[in-house]
Amino acid sequence: MKNCRICFYSRIFILGICLAVIIVLLNDNLLTVFRGMSPLTISIILISVLGILALIKKVTEYYIKKND
Repeated sequence: MKNCRICFYSRIFILGICLAVIIVLLNDNLLTVFRGMSPLTISIILISVLGILALIKKVTEYYIKKND
């Protein structure tokens, strides 16, 4: 059975929240980097990093497919 996109994104969101809680429980000094930033700035940085990673993935897939 194929999973729907909403279920997939919900799982990713819950996983992210659990990861943030684990980081805070282990060492709350790790999140002091984000204290001076607004939520908008944090989200823009996160989306930018994910976009760059997606672009790198697509470029590598293109070159692998092109060489075959």
